[in-house]
Amino acid sequence: MASERRQAPRIEILTELQGHTITLDEPVTVREVSDGGLTLETRYRLQPESRHEFRLRQDDQHVVVAGRVVHWRGELVQGEIRYISGIQLEALSDVARDLLTGMAAAPQPARRR
Repeated sequence: MASERRQAPRIEILTELQGHTITLDEPVTVREVSDGGLTLETRYRLQPESRHEFRLRQDDQHVVVAGRVVHWRGELVQGEIRYISGIQLEALSDVARDLLTGMAAAPQPARRR
């Protein structure tokens, strides 16, 4: 069995957390958050070892984080290819960490029908 490489526990995303790459100006969806990284879903492949800045938003809150791509894989989602990338965050301030954690753990509001 492979040893666990992750250094920080993942935070379950309880609501949809959207954003975009500032460097490419392309949309991203955050699947998972940890103290040291993100798992992102995109419609485009992020090059391994490339560095990007991401603006993540939820309601009226946003945070900008920077990180480098450490791995990626392709998945078929509803007949379309999606790229899942692991991002190692760089120099995350306490304020940015708190905002990111709060955004990831925020419950999703009930939807009206």
